[in-house]
Amino acid sequence: MRRSPVADTPPDIPAPSVGESPAWAEAGLAQAEKRAWSELDDVQTKNDVRWARTYGFILVAATITVTGVALGIFVIWAWHYVARDSWTWIDAPRLEHLQSVVFSGGMGAIVSGIIQRQLARGTRK
Repeated sequence: MRRSPVADTPPDIPAPSVGESPAWAEAGLAQAEKRAWSELDDVQTKNDVRWARTYGFILVAATITVTGVALGIFVIWAWHYVARDSWTWIDAPRLEHLQSVVFSGGMGAIVSGIIQRQLARGTRK
């Protein structure tokens, strides 16, 4: 029977001393790392709150701006139908285009959908 070329005895590997611990196992380093993680969690929480406030402000500002522009366009459109010709400044073809923009259901549906989706995203946890 033929013997395997692998030795029967394991190579000599020095055993670690009983009193020694690896460098990564020192309590001071582990505690410092724990503190760093808790500080990072605090920073992340503060950043999340700051981002939510900023995002909310931007959403409210955009909603107010879009509403203000839409109301302004509506008032201008109504003014051109009510006022005398000498008080108006938009010609008939442009007024018809303005009317199609103001009363298009697609534009309102898009804006409304975006706002509702963003508000729903903000209420989820």
